[in-house]
Amino acid sequence: MDDSARRVKPKDHWFGIVVAVIIFLCQFGIYGSTNSYSLFAHQISEDESLGKPSSTEVSFGNSIGNGLAPVMAIVAGALCDRVGPRVVLITACVLTSAGWLLSSFAENTITLILSYSLPVCLGSACLSTPGGAAVSSWLDKRLSLGMGIAYSGNGAGSSVIVPIAGVLASNLQWRTSFRIMALFPTIGLVAALFLSFRTAPEPRKPLSPQERRFLAALLSSRAFWILWTSGVLFSFTFFAVLYIIVPFGSSYGEPGTFYAQYSRIEVSKAATLFTFFGVFKWVGSLTLGTLAHRTEPRLVFGSCAGLVGLTLSLWPLSTVYYQLAIGASVVGFGFAGMFATLPAMTAKCFAGKFAGLAIGATMSSFAVGGFSGPPVILAIKAASAGSLTGSFGAMGLAVVSSGAVCFVCGNGYLGHQRFASDADPEPLVEASESVNSNA
Repeated sequence: MDDSARRVKPKDHWFGIVVAVIIFLCQFGIYGSTNSYSLFAHQISEDESLGKPSSTEVSFGNSIGNGLAPVMAIVAGALCDRVGPRVVLITACVLTSAGWLLSSFAENTITLILSYSLPVCLGSACLSTPGGAAVSSWLDKRLSLGMGIAYSGNGAGSSVIVPIAGVLASNLQWRTSFRIMALFPTIGLVAALFLSFRTAPEPRKPLSPQERRFLAALLSSRAFWILWTSGVLFSFTFFAVLYIIVPFGSSYGEPGTFYAQYSRIEVSKAATLFTFFGVFKWVGSLTLGTLAHRTEPRLVFGSCAGLVGLTLSLWPLSTVYYQLAIGASVVGFGFAGMFATLPAMTAKCFAGKFAGLAIGATMSSFAVGGFSGPPVILAIKAASAGSLTGSFGAMGLAVVSSGAVCFVCGNGYLGHQRFASDADPEPLVEASESVNSNA
């Protein structure tokens, strides 16, 4: 199917669902592999060739990548608006694979952190924003459903790839495991070859006057800052949970840990918690994406935040594996609704040919959560004699606050299109804000 044929296709054409499936496959391989990093943290911290780095030092390989990716997503979003999503997503697969491969040859901790985090952050940046922009270019009435399908790749990949990584971590040296993990991000390469926008991107000079007006209007919009603040709080909890879920489970029955009195849970079994997390995140992406389409995305986002916050506050009370699995399932389901609705709300508020730039700017909020999440919860754990109760409390408070900001502060601002980015945004923003101020 050539670009000229796609250009005449109407909104909500069936190919929009195909695009969502393509994004699903890219996310499956990339996020499924990167969510596995913490499984190898114990092996890495015991590696004498690296100087036996602390668990906090090892976590920087994950947190730096998570923190830089949303910042680079702004660049990736602008690039996607110019050249289309195909090249950008192929680049995402290649870079993420390179991060796993290069870091397996690291001779010290700094080299390990940089050789893993930098390629992975660029790969993740090239994945999230172009994917959302591509789906939103094809779908309108089915946008929430399409976003749900696309972003469910994260959970599906975690449910399949993380348990495989758990087996690798239990049976192989971490360097060998990293080289095997480099294969998974290539899953989306072939699928990405068939990806495109509904209409071909128009060639434009870097940072055109229209783009500058769009950015100025975006940054002066209250809707944007509500979405951005919600993203900061949400991402803090999300990245913290991703990093701690397997170490939390594998500490059960481990001598010298706070949870040594419980029955032993091996790393390979603890990794299967991601199966429950991923499966229910996948189910949640589909069901809650559809629900958001039929109701109000802001309500779905806030409700899911409350559900996740309550579950996280109770999770440390678990004493056996099945209780941990139930907690992982509920948290994964709730996260799915938040992931499906945040980019959908952004695309709705800032629709048009600069939607990729708008989504990238909103997702830059994940830089704060990505940088701070894992190190902060590990610091709280260290200050609490190895107990994670305080860490889970901090994560629960952050995600509930995210939902409150979106639902309460977003009333009257997130349910309507702020301005169409195909047009000159400035007068439309002023008129829109005037309507809200008079309401």
